[in-house]
Amino acid sequence: MRLQRRGTPTQAYIKYIKFLVAPSLLFTLLLFYFLPNHKSIDKTNHHLFNVSAFLDSSTAPILEPALIKKQCRTGGVEVLVGIPSAPGNLKARNAVRDSWAKHLPPKWTIFFVLGATRNTEIQNAIIEESTQYGDVYQATHFQDSYQNLTLKTLLMLQWSHQHCQKAQHILKIDDDVFLNAPKFGEYLECLTKAQKNLYGRYKVKTFIEDDKTVIEGIKKGKIDAKCAKWKPYEHIYSFIDSKTHKYESYAFGGYLYSNVPPDRDPNSKWSLSEELYSGATLPPFLSGTAYFLSSNLLPNLLYEARHTPILPLEDVYLTGVLGSSRLNLRLSHVDGWSRFRPWWDDACLYTNLMTAHGLNPKKLVDITNAVIQLTPEYCDTMYYTILSNLNDVFSYISPNVRS
Repeated sequence: MRLQRRGTPTQAYIKYIKFLVAPSLLFTLLLFYFLPNHKSIDKTNHHLFNVSAFLDSSTAPILEPALIKKQCRTGGVEVLVGIPSAPGNLKARNAVRDSWAKHLPPKWTIFFVLGATRNTEIQNAIIEESTQYGDVYQATHFQDSYQNLTLKTLLMLQWSHQHCQKAQHILKIDDDVFLNAPKFGEYLECLTKAQKNLYGRYKVKTFIEDDKTVIEGIKKGKIDAKCAKWKPYEHIYSFIDSKTHKYESYAFGGYLYSNVPPDRDPNSKWSLSEELYSGATLPPFLSGTAYFLSSNLLPNLLYEARHTPILPLEDVYLTGVLGSSRLNLRLSHVDGWSRFRPWWDDACLYTNLMTAHGLNPKKLVDITNAVIQLTPEYCDTMYYTILSNLNDVFSYISPNVRS
C-alpha cells in the first residue's frame, strides 16, 4: 500500500470539496444574474454613468402616489414638495407628516422618494405605509444609498415634470429639515405676485420714436409692505425659451454657496476627486438640505443632465453644475434659509428661520408645534433679541450639527 504524506489531501477529499463548492458557486452566479440590478454606483464610476439610460429605463416604480398624480392632472397642486428619504426612515417620514406638512398652504402636497432595499421587513413596512398615506414613490432600478442621492433626486424631478406640470414650484427638502410652512408660504405668495407684476400685468410694447426702437412695459409693479421685506424682485430672473423664443421668469433659491473649493479628502462624505471634478472651485450652488425652483426649469435641468457627467453630490450637480454652469441660471439666497439648526432649541429662535437642518423625528414635531403656537408678541423681548444674537455668533463660529 502506498503511503501518503501528512497534510496532503487525498483524491477522494478533493472530489468531495469540488462536489460542495461547484454547485454553490454556480447557484451564487445564477442568483446575481437573475436578481434585479440594485448594485450601488461606485464613486469612481459616476463619470461613466449613462443618465439617459437611467431616466429612460422601462422599469416601473414599485410604488407610486396615484392620488397625487390625479390631483396634479386636475391642477390641484400649486407647489409640489419632494422629500428624498431612506427606506428605513419611517419615523422621519411620519414626523414630517405630523409636523410642518400639516400646516402647508392649500394646494401644496408632499411625496416621499425612495430607492430599492433588500430588507424584506423594511420593504413590507413601506408597502403598508404607502397603502395608508398614498404619498410614497419608490423606484426599483437603483439601490438606495447616499452615493445614489443624485439619481434619486433626478427621478423626483422627472416624475414631477411628467405628472405635475401645472404646479408652479417644486420644493426639494430632506426628511430631517424643519420648514417654517407659514413663512415659506408667505414668501412664495409674494414671489408669485411680484412675477405677475413684472411679467404679467404689464405687456411689452415696441414702437418707433425718433428713428429708435423703444421697448416699454417691463417694469416693477407695487407690492404691499408684507411682501416688501422679502425683496421678491431680487429673486426673479428670466430666460428665453429656445422653442417659443419668449421670456419666461423663474426663481431658484435656498441657501447659496459661492467660491467653495471641492473636498479632495477621499475619506470625506463630500469628497470629489479630480477625476470627477477638476475645477479649483465649485460653481455657485444651493444647499441640498432644501431648495425650491420654478417648475418651468425642470425640462431644462433634465435635458442637461442627459449630457453632463453625473456627480455623487446632488446639490453641487443639480443646482451648481447643471443650474449655474450649464444653464447660466441665477441662484438666490433666501433670508432665514439655514443649513443647520439653532444652538438652543427654543421655538423663538426658529420663528425667523425658513428652514433648519438636522432635527431628529421627535424634535421636528416638538419644534414645529411650538413655533405654530407662538404669538409674535411672545418673542418680541430683550431676552430673545440677545439670545438670537448669541445664536448667530455661535452658529457662525461652530454650526450646530447635532441631531
